[in-house]
Amino acid sequence: LCKQPATEIYKVLSEYYGKAALSLRKLPFPVIAAYSGPAVGAAFDLSLNCDFRVAAKSASMGSIWVRISTIPALGGMFLLPRIVGYGRAAEMIFSGDIISADEAYRIGLVNHVYEDSQLQEKTLALATRLSRKAPGAVKIAKNGLNRGLDGTFAGEVDYAVYMQSICLRMEDCLEGIRAFKEKREPKFID
Repeated sequence: LCKQPATEIYKVLSEYYGKAALSLRKLPFPVIAAYSGPAVGAAFDLSLNCDFRVAAKSASMGSIWVRISTIPALGGMFLLPRIVGYGRAAEMIFSGDIISADEAYRIGLVNHVYEDSQLQEKTLALATRLSRKAPGAVKIAKNGLNRGLDGTFAGEVDYAVYMQSICLRMEDCLEGIRAFKEKREPKFID
């Protein structure tokens, strides 16, 4: 691939890798990345496109692109600073260092770290918990979070207020309010 003209390389990378990153962000439901070993380079960048990241204690991760004289191209330079802050993102990208799961948790890169033997069980429990929430509201909230990455504060407040006016008319919202008042779990239908 490296011997091809830059325009050809761009086409291949855009078609296969770029579309994968964009597709992950556009999924209308929460996406969980679970690290069970090393996640570096493309695997690391793609995981940043997920809504949640969880890791086994033995996992490690890093943006190693500079080690091979290239840069993160699958959302890493855009998403990593938003997840861990600019300074930590700059250090990870410029150094190419690989960090442990515990360090990733400390800096906010992963949501949870589990014992290796519990990773699958705990990840499925998280997915199950998320699946019990009102799907319409989750979809709208995910879209709002993604818009917030690109938008302005005023624009996002306007979007949130508009979409809340739609949510408040959804049957699941009415059920959620009833269940909250009645101190019970809601039974969502949407």
